[in-house]
Amino acid sequence: MRKYPKAPPLLAAVDCIIFGFDGQKLNLLVIKRRLAPEKGKWSLMGGFVPGSSQSS
Repeated sequence: MRKYPKAPPLLAAVDCIIFGFDGQKLNLLVIKRRLAPEKGKWSLMGGFVPGSSQSS
C-alpha cells in the first residue's frame, strides 16, 4: 500500500570512493563510463540499489 500514489518512485544509488596512497601522492580510483549518460567520461564506481523503486 502506498501512502502517496502520485509521488514519483524513489531511486536510491550508492557510489564508492576509493583512495590509495603510494607513499608520495594520493590516488583516486575512477572508471570510464561505457553507458549513457556521460558515456566516455570518468566516474566513481557505483549504481542504483536493486528494488529501491518498490514500496514495502
